[in-house]
Amino acid sequence: MFISVSEREGSCYLEFAFCRSCRPASGGKTDFDIITHWSDDSLLISWENFGDFYTEYGDILCCALLPNDENGFNCYCPNYYDREKTSAVLSALRERITEKYMPLIPWMERAEADFEGFYILGV
Repeated sequence: MFISVSEREGSCYLEFAFCRSCRPASGGKTDFDIITHWSDDSLLISWENFGDFYTEYGDILCCALLPNDENGFNCYCPNYYDREKTSAVLSALRERITEKYMPLIPWMERAEADFEGFYILGV
């Protein structure tokens, strides 16, 4: 279900990207200027496959900081998960994730340990 950037064909994907900035949010809002799309270490899921993924795990992902200073999830904009939210999402996913989505777990462990969380960048 998840692929690397080098495997993508087209651009209709949601991108799981590491947050590399020590200041990912300004004034409580996601800072668009620091986000880099299509990084080599991002994970991608196609728009077609994301619907099934979100049906299974949307309740876990609905805690992101959105660009409008609200919390939730929006598949058309950046969704930011700080380290605390990354830990909570990771913990919840570990309890429920199925085999086909398992590559997300080690990726999120890296987001928690080595970065300032992660983004899900919308289509």
